[in-house]
Amino acid sequence: MSGHAEPGSAEFVSMALTLTLLAGIYQLAFGLARLGKLVDFVSHTVVIGFTAGAAILIATSQVKHITGIPAEKGLSFTESWMVTLSNLDQLNWAIFCVGMMTLLMAVGIKRYLPKIPNLLVAMVFGSLIALAFGEGSGILLVGAIPTSLPPLSMPDLSLDTIRLLAPEAFAIALLGLIEAVSISRAIAIKSQQRIYPNQEFLGQGLSNIVGSFSPAMPVPVRLPVQV
Repeated sequence: MSGHAEPGSAEFVSMALTLTLLAGIYQLAFGLARLGKLVDFVSHTVVIGFTAGAAILIATSQVKHITGIPAEKGLSFTESWMVTLSNLDQLNWAIFCVGMMTLLMAVGIKRYLPKIPNLLVAMVFGSLIALAFGEGSGILLVGAIPTSLPPLSMPDLSLDTIRLLAPEAFAIALLGLIEAVSISRAIAIKSQQRIYPNQEFLGQGLSNIVGSFSPAMPVPVRLPVQV
């Protein structure tokens, strides 16, 4: 999206909603066409590779938050690391300490006390460390959370915008489906459960179509499973 409009601008938001709508239409069409069987051709090796790749990309996108080094939106994997490594002099040690201590706490509890909710405890632990550093450390605190429902929105349905975003929406639709099915298959292999990809296609399609009218980005939903 950053290649078509300035991130955060009104045009960017409008095009993102259109992308969500188109991705939902694609996914709904996949479900109605009963294309879920195609997921059976995705091997376990591909699932592992996809999961590992997604983990690396997600971790990279969070580097600027755990270091406090500013970076522009929409940077590629290589550009993100180049910006970080070339600006290490701007590293905020308070933010870095909070992030690393939270991560170490989560990993340690997961390894040695698996019955305890490690992420919840780590989040509370990290919050206490952030409070100990104080407001002058540069750590951003979450303010008041809005209690009202988001306003209704309207995607840009102009022919030019649809023609521009249709190929990218197709890629987003496939990515969302593969992501959800890959995770579900990895879980199903361990739990000996059966997955229903067509139901996933329909669920994601409908959720994205509805979500495009109440400001939402394309997102996957959980895959239905049955013992």
